[in-house]
Amino acid sequence: MPILARYPTHAQAIDAARALIDEGVLAAVSNAMLNRGEWLPGMNVGRPPGEFHVTVIEPTQLDLARAIIRQLAEVQPVAGAPSDNWPDPHDLDLTKLPPQNLPPCPNCGTTLPPDAALTACPSCAEPVDVVELIVTQHGPEALEPCYAAGHPSATSTGVTEPTWPTDETLASLPLTCPACRAPLIDLAPEGACPACANPYNKRAMIDRLLAAE
Repeated sequence: MPILARYPTHAQAIDAARALIDEGVLAAVSNAMLNRGEWLPGMNVGRPPGEFHVTVIEPTQLDLARAIIRQLAEVQPVAGAPSDNWPDPHDLDLTKLPPQNLPPCPNCGTTLPPDAALTACPSCAEPVDVVELIVTQHGPEALEPCYAAGHPSATSTGVTEPTWPTDETLASLPLTCPACRAPLIDLAPEGACPACANPYNKRAMIDRLLAAE
């Protein structure tokens, strides 16, 4: 699959891939360290740091994808990049995070404790910013459950988030049946493949493409 762009964090790569998918371009995210065998699943809790590639599944969409990425770079700052506006650690309760979202220390690999005010790794004393590591590895949305009720960033707004991707977007993507590779374009988000009768779920397929695993 052609490599379209490279990003230092998984969150940045996902933002780019989602923008492509919204325009009907089937994209995937991969971890270059996994591809080179430099990091193996299970070594640490959390996603390994390194280079993340955004690839295009269908080569005929490569020119369109390049144009979208160029436009995205011109009008939108890179999501997940370090910011001067990180949340106040006192507003966050990281104990509400799923354990798999707690990041490893970049220096020694030890899983860091759920303490937003932590400034040094308890194991190796290397300076760390737990909040920044979570955001760069999992995106700012990973912190939403950690805000106190009533905080502007808390999720209890009463507004239902729209489903992503939309049914219309899923219908336009050049996805193929996982079992027989028959095209699923213009078909429902989930159902039975008309060629082999095996079940498919397009949203689950997109999730796997973005997982970088």
